[in-house]
Amino acid sequence: MKKLFSILIVVLAVVSCSSDPSENSQDESKNSQNITTSDIKGKWKVISDNLKGVRLILDDNSPCVWSDKFSNTFSGPYYFIENVSDDVLKNQCALIGSDVNDKIHISVIKVQGHTSGNADLYIRCDLMPLLPNLDWQYFSEKVNREAWYFWEGNWFYYTFEVTNYTDNYMHLKLRKSSIRFDDYEQNYPLRIDAGTVIMLQREQ
Repeated sequence: MKKLFSILIVVLAVVSCSSDPSENSQDESKNSQNITTSDIKGKWKVISDNLKGVRLILDDNSPCVWSDKFSNTFSGPYYFIENVSDDVLKNQCALIGSDVNDKIHISVIKVQGHTSGNADLYIRCDLMPLLPNLDWQYFSEKVNREAWYFWEGNWFYYTFEVTNYTDNYMHLKLRKSSIRFDDYEQNYPLRIDAGTVIMLQREQ
């Protein structure tokens, strides 16, 4: 009888431990205060009137490859702002001899710091993968050399506050943007005023 009683106590202890709420609780839902960089990976489409239809593509499974003036090859994940309708971007792409004039490469994107409790999203952009090879046969005829060299080593930045986030929607408020060389501000595409709110929907 004592042995049976001892077994019963052990069973009850095991059941009690297995029913610990901390063991069965689901992961905390993601929101604008606790998201990480991995949470925003995937494909997003702007649904707000400003920049409507622009897409944010963060695809770790597809490569992006480009080279510099020294024929050094670089590769990274396919991170782009696509479907951009911007006159400055079209003009700059024409100068550098690129047939693609509706996308901007993202070289760095990460969730960092917090503003008023919300996460900040930092994005660094460039046009480097759009540049033709410097030794291209028709380079001198079709490419503005000054523009090519400008974009060969140039980038611009955005810092957004993530004001709202769910699995399917994200609201970004631009805190600030900056460029590498202030004297050439007219050459940088997709200039957005501070305070602008952009609403995105995740694409399946």
